Amino acid sequence: MVIPGNKINATHISLFYRALRSLRVLPLVILSLLAADVFAGPELYGADLKIGPVVKQSDRIFLSFRIVAYPKNDIVEAIRRGIVVKISYEVEVIKGSLIDFFVKDTVVRRRIKRSVKYDYWNKAFLIEEGRKKTICHNEEAMFRAFFEVQDMEMILPAISEGDRYYLRYRAVLKSVDMYFPMNYIFKYIVGIWDFDTGWIKGPSLDEVR
Repeated sequence: MVIPGNKINATHISLFYRALRSLRVLPLVILSLLAADVFAGPELYGADLKIGPVVKQSDRIFLSFRIVAYPKNDIVEAIRRGIVVKISYEVEVIKGSLIDFFVKDTVVRRRIKRSVKYDYWNKAFLIEEGRKKTICHNEEAMFRAFFEVQDMEMILPAISEGDRYYLRYRAVLKSVDMYFPMNYIFKYIVGIWDFDTGWIKGPSLDEVR
């Protein structure tokens, strides 16, 4: 479309072709970000999951774990600016194969979802986990309530003789929800504090007492 009073010159044409060339490399950028997301370890995201004690009582186990080495300052700044930060914890009982890298089956899965936001009126952090609400008036209390899981209960299934079972843990923190491919492009700009620990292998059930 030609705008009256304006003429298309060499500069306009040059800018147009530059835009076209940039679109050509967009798939390569997306593929690079996908590869980084698949093969990256927890260290890329600046957080890790530390496994605590596992206690067995009859047909139940109680798990404790926490997130360590996360970017505290970035997360606090984001929350205070009004961003709702969400974290999802997953623990699975896995039936393993002879080779540790492979997994035969997921026997039991337990997931905990939490969110935290800042309440400007009360000058406090509000953490929600289902219907449970926790109010924290300082940052350290908020970090403990948000990034630590204590005595999470899991009911053990019937275990087959000769099979090997073990636990694995994962935590994913998100602050911005976007759709593909924008989630891979913009998460490094607006969600630089987001992380995914990946699956962390825990003890086998034979080791749990």
